[in-house]
Amino acid sequence: MSSKPLDRCTSCDIHLDIKQKTTLRKHPLLKTLICANCYRTYNGGDFSRFIEPIDENGYDNYCRWCADGGTLISCDHSECRYAFCEDCITRNFGEDYFNEISSKRWYCFACNPLETLELVNFAKAAFKEEKRVENVKQNFDETAKQETEEVEERSNYSLDNFELQSKSDEEVEEQSEEEEVNSIKDFVLTSKSDEQEKLNNEQFDKHNLIKINERCSDLHASNEMSTFMQKEDEAKISNENLE
Repeated sequence: MSSKPLDRCTSCDIHLDIKQKTTLRKHPLLKTLICANCYRTYNGGDFSRFIEPIDENGYDNYCRWCADGGTLISCDHSECRYAFCEDCITRNFGEDYFNEISSKRWYCFACNPLETLELVNFAKAAFKEEKRVENVKQNFDETAKQETEEVEERSNYSLDNFELQSKSDEEVEEQSEEEEVNSIKDFVLTSKSDEQEKLNNEQFDKHNLIKINERCSDLHASNEMSTFMQKEDEAKISNENLE
């Protein structure tokens, strides 16, 4: 069991932020957590680039964990040729573990994965956490996008309503102007009608006055005639009495 913090590269021991996707990798062979640089160095387990990748006994001449040299311990399994360095073993399991396996028959971490089970499980958990963080970010982005669309929709709705309201206000204003013009026209027509009626009344009054004057003249003449005839009758009666 590892005695060190698990959020680190098992190959170079640097701290790893499990929320940073670009820094996390799984070891191609052991499936433990390593950094991106160590992953590139390991190169998928291909050691053919080294000058002497295999020693005289047929074992790897470089560590299968860090792809480096140093003090190596080879696997005792008859069909395995893997070797692991002292630095990687003590880095992940301590010096006591290294001293223990150095003095007895030992099956490597590839042949006996129980040794690295805790590290492998943490790597799995780290990638799940990374996926969870990615999902949270994706959900956040989707929520932000949805809120942006809702804001844009509300803005467009408000703009449409504003345009409709502006159009309605313009129509009301035009209608008010038209009503005002019609009111002025009605006032002018009414004024003309009143003037015409007044003129007609004046003409009617003048005509009636003339008629009244004529009637008065006729009555006056009639009264004078009646008085004259009455006087003639009286004179006639008086003459008859004298005779």
